[in-house]
Amino acid sequence: MGISGTPLLLFVVLLLVDSGVTQSDAQKAASDLFPDSVFQEAMSDSRGDNDTMCEVLLNKFSDSAAKFTHCANHFSRPIRMCRACKDLFLDVEKYFGALEHSEQRGINCRDLLTGQDKVEVIQETHAFIAGPEGLWAKAYCSECFTSPFNRTSTLTEDAITFFALFKTTQDCFAMYPNNSINKDSSQNKSEACYDCYNDYNDLLDFYRDIYFRSTITDDYQQSGICFDLLDAMNSTQLQWGAGYFRCGRTLKGSAPLISALLAVLTTPFLF
Repeated sequence: MGISGTPLLLFVVLLLVDSGVTQSDAQKAASDLFPDSVFQEAMSDSRGDNDTMCEVLLNKFSDSAAKFTHCANHFSRPIRMCRACKDLFLDVEKYFGALEHSEQRGINCRDLLTGQDKVEVIQETHAFIAGPEGLWAKAYCSECFTSPFNRTSTLTEDAITFFALFKTTQDCFAMYPNNSINKDSSQNKSEACYDCYNDYNDLLDFYRDIYFRSTITDDYQQSGICFDLLDAMNSTQLQWGAGYFRCGRTLKGSAPLISALLAVLTTPFLF
């Protein structure tokens, strides 16, 4: 009771030495008390002393943060960050947690985090990626995956269904790379509006029934919808509408309607 961190490790080592156990055996026994894979990595990649193991953990955190940032930028358009960068995000959390709670694993890296020259760099890096206002949280990435969110998490059944419908719709859209505008049509619509109608509406209906019905706003930061999914739906709607295929509703005979409306509005002034 009351023994934790480095004192606990020292206590274990002394106890084992008194029992005739070598230092390497003591380190192995200590690692068994802290079975976290991060601790074992630090032990294997360092000389075993406290400072070197902290440096190893810091390097691993820095590398994981850099890899995640690269991944997030690489999959920023179209947005696939949540699906493509999941394991890299978990690496960031793993190594930062190892630094933050290193004392519980028998090494003490507290000075690394509390040093005035490093605290803002390390903690702000973590906050930018994994904090409450970080990239992962802002994009609601965890909502794409089963709970609890960890290494074994997979896409939810709803997300799997959505992305399958999305792929079917995009495959249909891909058959009209040049927009295939019907020149004789007064509405100037693409043939995709007719040939892809069922696929697009199946996707839209599923999205509305499963996701959109529970949202109050279109702002993704307040919707709680995984941004991979939300961006896919938004881009598909843009393609379908004025952005590309021009499948949206159009008003026929708008000129006569406007003329009649103006005539009605000006009548009181004439009298």
